Amino acid sequence: MSETPSLTALIEDIRARGEIDCLVAVRQGKLESWSAQRLAETALRLAEGLRAQGIGPDRVVMMWAPNSPAWIAAALAVGLCGGMLMPIDEQALEEAPRILRDSDAVMVITDLEHARDLRAAGMAENVKIILLDAPDDAENGVFWEDLLEPLPEAVPEIDPDAPAILTFTSGTTGMPKSFTLSHANLLLNARNIRDANIATSADRALLPLPLHHAYPYVIGMLSPLITGAVIVMPEGPTGPKIIEAMRSADVSILLGVPRLYDAIISGLDANLDKRPAPIRGFFGLLQKISLGTQKRFGWPLGRFLLLPLRRALAPKLRLLVSGGAPLDPAINARLEAFGWTVCSGYGLSETASVFTTNVPDARKIGSAGRVLGEGEVRIAEPNEESIGEVLVRGPSVFQGYRDNPEANAEAFVDGEWFRTGDLGHVDEDGYLFITGRAKELIVLGGGKKVNPEDLEQAYLEQPAIAELGLLEHHGSLVALVRPDPEAIRYRGSTQVRHSVGVAIKEVAQHQPAYARPGGFQIVGEPLPRTRLGKLRRFMLPEIYEAHLRGEVRKTTVVLSEADKELLRDPQVVRAQALLKKRFPDQTIAPDTNLQLDLGIDSFGWMSLALELQEGMGVQLSDETVAEIQTVRDFLVAVRDAGEGGAAPAAVASDVPLEPEYWLRPTGVAMTLLGIAAHKLVWVFMRFYFNLEVEGLEHLPSEGALIITPNHVSDLDPLVVAAALPTDRLRRTYWAGDLTRLFDTRMWRFFARLAHIFPVDERRPGAAIEAAETVLKSGKTQVWFPEGWRSPDGELQRFMPGIGRVLRETEVRALPVLIEGAFEAMPRDRRWPQRHPIRISFGQPATADDLLEEGEGKTPEERIASGIRHRIAAMAGHERLEAA
Repeated sequence: MSETPSLTALIEDIRARGEIDCLVAVRQGKLESWSAQRLAETALRLAEGLRAQGIGPDRVVMMWAPNSPAWIAAALAVGLCGGMLMPIDEQALEEAPRILRDSDAVMVITDLEHARDLRAAGMAENVKIILLDAPDDAENGVFWEDLLEPLPEAVPEIDPDAPAILTFTSGTTGMPKSFTLSHANLLLNARNIRDANIATSADRALLPLPLHHAYPYVIGMLSPLITGAVIVMPEGPTGPKIIEAMRSADVSILLGVPRLYDAIISGLDANLDKRPAPIRGFFGLLQKISLGTQKRFGWPLGRFLLLPLRRALAPKLRLLVSGGAPLDPAINARLEAFGWTVCSGYGLSETASVFTTNVPDARKIGSAGRVLGEGEVRIAEPNEESIGEVLVRGPSVFQGYRDNPEANAEAFVDGEWFRTGDLGHVDEDGYLFITGRAKELIVLGGGKKVNPEDLEQAYLEQPAIAELGLLEHHGSLVALVRPDPEAIRYRGSTQVRHSVGVAIKEVAQHQPAYARPGGFQIVGEPLPRTRLGKLRRFMLPEIYEAHLRGEVRKTTVVLSEADKELLRDPQVVRAQALLKKRFPDQTIAPDTNLQLDLGIDSFGWMSLALELQEGMGVQLSDETVAEIQTVRDFLVAVRDAGEGGAAPAAVASDVPLEPEYWLRPTGVAMTLLGIAAHKLVWVFMRFYFNLEVEGLEHLPSEGALIITPNHVSDLDPLVVAAALPTDRLRRTYWAGDLTRLFDTRMWRFFARLAHIFPVDERRPGAAIEAAETVLKSGKTQVWFPEGWRSPDGELQRFMPGIGRVLRETEVRALPVLIEGAFEAMPRDRRWPQRHPIRISFGQPATADDLLEEGEGKTPEERIASGIRHRIAAMAGHERLEAA
C-alpha cells in the first residue's frame, strides 16, 4: 500500500494477496472463509452495481445489519463508488427511522428483519432496500448478490479527502450530533496501527463488536485489512460464542471493550472456584507470584506459570486490545499477569477512533498510551495536579459537526484544537491518563464537582451491586442501583434494599462528605447504555424521578402457554388478586421480581404469608418462601401448597434449627466453662478497650427482657456480654447468623456454650419464633434490630421484626447504645485495634410506649422506629426520621 492513504490503493493491495484468508465467519460451529481476492473483487463488482443504482458522491447509504463478510464487502463497495456509508447500531430499532430521515439516505443495506421494521414504520417507500441475507424475498428488497456487475477494467480513484462515513454520536449526554469522516481520516489511523506493530499478517483478530461504531470499524476492520491480518467474526457477541470463535479459528488477537475483559476475569475466577481447594490454592499462588513480578520487574512469568489456564480459554490468544472506555488498571494488571499483552487506547468517533494507544513494546498500565502518528495532545487549563481538558489535533480529527455552527464553536479552540470533553494529564514520558469526563462532571448544590465514573467503580466492587449510576438531584448526589440478587442471596440475606444500603455506606464512609450519595433508588432493569457499555447519563434523572414517584414502567406482558395454564388455576387467580390489591399501581407479571420490583423484604413476606393463611387457608413454609424470587415462583408455590403436593424445600444446612435444641440446659461442666469464658471476656474488654458501663441500674432484676443494642461491630456481642452480670448472662440468649457461626463443630460447640441459637434470614418467621420461645420462658433475649453491622458507624433502619416480637410477647425492650466499637473494629477489619468503648443501658419500654414514639406504616415499624429514636437520644443526637 502507498504512503498516501487511499481506498483505491487498499483494494489493490488486498486483491494482490490472492487466495490467502482475509475474513473468517464462525457459523453453526463451522468456519466460512473469504479470501483476500474474493473480498476485493466482490467489493469492486458490488460498487459497479451500486453505481448503476445511482449511488455516488454525496449519496448516503445506511448500513443496518449485524456483522458479516457481506457487511464488510458492502461497506468497501459504498466507498469505491463514491458514496457515503452511514452504519448504525443494528439494535437501534427506535432511533433508525429518525436517523434515516435526518441523513437523507437514499439506500438501506440491511437484513430481512430490519427491512420489515422499516416497512412497518412507513420508511421503506422512499429508499432502496438491499438485503444481505434473503436471496428469495424480492417483496422486501433486492438481494445484494443480484447487484454484482462484471469487474471494472481498473480500480476507480477515490479522493482521500472525500467523506467516507456519516456518523452519529452515541448520545450519552443528550441528543446525538452527526458528522462525516473522510477516507484519509480513517485510513491514516489504520495505517498508524500498522506502523505501531501491534498486529502482523500472521495474526487472526477476533471482532465481536458491532461495526457501526468507529472503534471496531477502524481498529477491527480497516487495520487488519491494511496489515494483512485475518478478521474473525463470531456467530454472536455472547461469551460462549466468543470463546467458540477464539478456539475454532485460532484467534491470536481479541478486540474488546472493558466489560468484556471484566467478564473474562470473572469467568476465570468462577472456573477456579469450582476446583478442589488444593488446586484453587495452587493457581491462586501462581497468580500472586505472576502479578507481583509483573508489577515490580515487568517479567511476564504468567506466560509460563498460567499457561494451562490460558490455553483452556483460547490456545493461541496473545494480545488483548481494549477501547471504547477506560480499562480498569486492576483488570489490566490481572490480564497481564495471566500472560496476555494488553494494549488499551483512547479516542473518539470524532478522531476516527484511536488517537493514543499503548503498544506491545511501550505501555503503561492505567494510561491511554502515547499519540499515534502525527497527532498532538494538549491539556487545557491544568489544575495543581496537571489535570485539565484533553485537546487534540491532527490529520485524523474530523472537520466539524454537520449544520451545527453552535456545536462547532463550542467544540474547537482556536479553530483547530478539538475539545474532547475528557479530563486527563500527560506524564513526563508522553503517556496520556484519562481521569474523567468534563461534560459528565456532576456539579452539586455547594459548587462541589464529582467525577461519577471513578466513584461508580468503587461502588461496583461491592458484590450486592450489579450496576450503579450517579446523578445530581436537588443539589445532592444520588444513585440508581440495580442489585445482584444472587450475590445477596449467596450471603444469606433476603433484604435487597438493606443490603444495597449497607454496601453503599461501606464505600461512602471513605469518600468526602459531598461525594456520598444522599439517597438511592432500586431499579430492576439494566441501566441505559450504548452498545460499547457507556451510561446514557442524560436518561438517569428521568428514571430516578419515576422511581421516586413510585411509577413502574408499563410493559407488554407476553405469557407462555405454561403461564396461561398456571393462571387458570382458581387458587392462583385468588393469589394474583391478592398481589394486585397490595400493589395496585405496579405491573404484576410472571417475571416480576418480588424483591426488586415490588420491594417485598423478609418482614413483608411474613405479612403476605399471614394474608395467604387468613384469606385463603394456604400456608407457605419459610423454606419454600426462601426459594421464591418471581411472581411465577410465588404462584406455583401457592398452587402446590393448595394441592398439598409441595414438600418444603430443604434448608441447605445440617444445623438443627429448632430453638428447643439450643435452649436445653448446658450441664454443670459447660456452665462452669461459660462462667470462666465470661470472666475472660470481661478482663479482655476492660483492659484492652477500657470498657465503660453506664445505666446498668436500668436492667430489671427479674422477668423476661429483650435487650436491643445498636450494631456497629463484631465486638458488640462481647461488649454486651462483658457488661452484663454473670447471673443475668446465664439467662441470656443470642441469635447468630447461620452462615457465619455454625459451619464447623467448633463454632457449634461455642454457640451452645454462649447460648447462641442459629437464625437464617431467609426464614424470618423461625427466628421470631425462637426469640418468643426464649422470652416466654422468662429469659433474656439480645436482639440487634438493625440486623447487619453498620457500615459507617451511624444508626441504620431498625427492622420491624423486633416490633413483631414485642407485640407477640408483651415483654419490655431495653435500648442499649454501644459507642467506640466501630472505631475499634469496623466491618472491613479482621482484628481489632485499641480504642475506648462505652456501653449505655437506657430505660426499659413497652411496645405501647414505643408505638407512640415511632413512625411507620405498620405498628411493627413504629415500634422499631421508637427504639431507634431512644438510642439516638442516648447518643445525644436529635430525633431521627425513620429510615
